[in-house]
Amino acid sequence: MKYIGLDLGNRTCGVAVSDSLGLVATGLTTIRFFDKDLDTCLSELIKISDEKKNDKFVLGYPLSMDGSISPQTEYVLKFKEMLVQACPTKEVILMDERLSTMEVQKVMISADVSRGNRKKVVDMLSAVLILQSYLDMNQLTVPQLAEKIGVSETMMAKVMEGTLPVSDFSGFSLTINMLLQIG
Repeated sequence: MKYIGLDLGNRTCGVAVSDSLGLVATGLTTIRFFDKDLDTCLSELIKISDEKKNDKFVLGYPLSMDGSISPQTEYVLKFKEMLVQACPTKEVILMDERLSTMEVQKVMISADVSRGNRKKVVDMLSAVLILQSYLDMNQLTVPQLAEKIGVSETMMAKVMEGTLPVSDFSGFSLTINMLLQIG
């Protein structure tokens, strides 16, 4: 299952994409558009979706700190409806994004990234954080992962615990190396 993660703002939309197993989110781009021009944003997003062949969208849901709906929340809900209409076969999932941009900013500041460079990537990295949070919440179990990549549950368990060398796992070394780095 492949996902596209989104962090929608008034003039930008950060975009992230997952790997085909739905385990790792990677930053893709930031869509830029005129103030609240959701049609332009949607048009660009559809192109990306067609290219990446995603199954679902994970859209950051900006609730207020007390959990209430704000004008920005309503703006995102409007975009969600546009996305559902434009891509009726793809589910659009709302993911709580409170403090995601602040968290990304804090990490970039601690890494001594300049203000100008932070501005260029903050939305995309926020989309990565939103998508990765969703993926982590919905992480596959060993049996589900084994079924997804077509190996026995026993073999998958041995690989995950490190008792089966990756070199013995013919044909899946790239996937398994990625999994071992995550776990």
